[in-house]
This record gives sequence, structure tokens and C-alpha cells, in this order.
Amino acid sequence: MIHGVTLSNEGDEWVWRWSPNGSFSVSSFYDHLEAARRQERQDTIQPFPHTLVWSIPIPSKVKFFFWCALLNKIQTRDQLTSRGMDVSTECPLCGNFEETTSHLFLVCDTAKFVWTNLVGSIFDIIERILPYATTWIIWTTRNEVVFRQKQVRRDRMCTNVKALAWYWIGGALRNREYQFEDLMVHWDSLFRAS
Repeated sequence: MIHGVTLSNEGDEWVWRWSPNGSFSVSSFYDHLEAARRQERQDTIQPFPHTLVWSIPIPSKVKFFFWCALLNKIQTRDQLTSRGMDVSTECPLCGNFEETTSHLFLVCDTAKFVWTNLVGSIFDIIERILPYATTWIIWTTRNEVVFRQKQVRRDRMCTNVKALAWYWIGGALRNREYQFEDLMVHWDSLFRAS
């Protein structure tokens, strides 16, 4: 660090580098601390893109659910045990790992199967809605397994995601958010993977 320092023959003096005139003041010190805190927060905390959830043409209960999922606040089994409930932490869809939000929607074999079978069906209009429909169907299927002891049918989950996405798009059409011709151009591509 001192290798690049050039010394002069001038006399030494005390200088406060965080004020324009070099003199210490409590306000300049406070300003320095606040600037450092703001910089640290910007480096570690990214502002949440609220439009990712709230501006999508899907039902309000799904928007709220998705918001909670993104904040890791849905009642997965790891959340329930952390609150003192005596429940198995095993994922109800695959039975292989602890059920966490990220496991349930991204890592679980069942979720991977559903995502993989839907990726080929994405096109311009539905790509805004597909992640929400997929996440919602994974969650509701998980609840069917937990509360109604239903069996997981992966192929049925894929069909349900497609049907739900089209249902939501129909609602958006009724609200004039999309043109009917745009949907018809891509009709076959959505169901080609079925």
C-alpha cells in the first residue's frame, strides 16, 4: 500500500478527510457513517421488484401466495417445524428430502419433471404467466397430498398448469390486455408437449 505513496517536504498536519475544509465536525462524521451504511445496504440488499408479482394478470390469492413464496413465508414443513410444530420434514411430493420452499418449487424431482415438460411450451404471451401457474399447481398438488392423501400424478400436474395458464389468459383477454389473434398464433405450441 505504501509503495505508491510520494512524500513531500511540507510539514505534517491533521486533516479530516471527510469534510471539504479538512476540519472535523460531528455532522461530517455522521454523513460519512450514513453514506457507508447506505452503500453497504445497496451492496447486500437488492430492492425487490414488486412488479414481478403485483402487475401480472393472475388472481389476487395467487399473487399473495407468490409474494409469500418469494419471501420464503409459505407454510412448508421446514417453516412449520421451525415454529415448533411436530411434523415430518419430508417432502410430500418426492419423499426424498426436507421440504423447503426452494426444494418444493425448484429441486424436487416432481417439480423438475413439471418444469422440464413445460419449458418447450413457452411462448411470448404465456411466458409471463407460466411460472406463476406452475408454482401454484405445485403448491396445490402438495396440499392435496398432505391434506387429502392424494397420489402425485406428474402428467396431470403439467396438464393442470397449461389449463390454468390458459384460464388466466382468457381472463386477461376479457380485460383487453391481449389480442385474440396473438393467442391463436401460438395455440398449438402450448399443447404440443401434452
